[in-house]
Amino acid sequence: MGALVLALYSALLILTSCGSVSSVGTPKGGASSYVFKLGSVDTGNGKLSFLTVFKPVSKGMERAILLFPGGDGTCHFGNVGSFCAKERNYLNGNVWVSNNFLARNVIKFAQGGDLVVLVGMPEKIKEKLDGANAKTVASAYRVSEEHYRDVRDLIAHLKSAFSVEEFVLVGTSRGTLSVAYLSSKLPEVSTVVLTATVSSDPRFGEYCPSQAIGFLSCTGFESTSKRVLFVHHRLDSCGASSFTSARRVFDNLVVNPPGVKHFKEFYGGSEPAYNPCGGRTNHGFYGIDKEVVNYILGWIG
Repeated sequence: MGALVLALYSALLILTSCGSVSSVGTPKGGASSYVFKLGSVDTGNGKLSFLTVFKPVSKGMERAILLFPGGDGTCHFGNVGSFCAKERNYLNGNVWVSNNFLARNVIKFAQGGDLVVLVGMPEKIKEKLDGANAKTVASAYRVSEEHYRDVRDLIAHLKSAFSVEEFVLVGTSRGTLSVAYLSSKLPEVSTVVLTATVSSDPRFGEYCPSQAIGFLSCTGFESTSKRVLFVHHRLDSCGASSFTSARRVFDNLVVNPPGVKHFKEFYGGSEPAYNPCGGRTNHGFYGIDKEVVNYILGWIG
């Protein structure tokens, strides 16, 4: 039944996947080979929005890759009618994504046949983000029981709608807070990937539980039995995600059987943007997207 539902779902959605296509994040074959669907699930914090990307298939997909972008977690995807001050990259004539590393590469992540889900922020959390402390408020949510319950509800929805059983969590920048915090709480998760980890954030004490001042203690990620991959640019110049600190976090992470951990550093790319913590920088692996995404997909298997 799950395979039949997915096939009908794919056939219906592909009708809305036509139009002009951005080259950003699009592998050979073009965006028309994929289905893009904006959706939401009701949680304790109101509607949690998400974007699903997948290849139309005749049988059900076995795995979902959940992507948690950085910043305050908002304005990373939407439709043509939604307002967003960030630069947009259109996947088709209606759906757009931001320049965040994970957002702009949603199609590349889907090229292996997995269900890819770009995760947003729920309504009630968005309402709290007005003001200069938006990233701090969003970061506090990322390491909270509320976040766990909301993502648990999202996973339940995806399991029902797509018949997927295995989940991989991938985070970038402040999205690594989400991935690290959620990893031990969700039994469906087999693998976690942390890219540009916010390992040296000077504001840890402002949003971490019990005013913890380190990434591992803030997220409760001191030990794990999952498969864990750290990916970092050697020349990342964002103050909250220094390469040295990320390596230290990795070294201090204790892995219990049957888990495994691996650290991969990258060089190259370009930095056309001024903000060192933005997506179009070494922090966002700009210019080496294909190399980085292919490595991640190869590692998770």
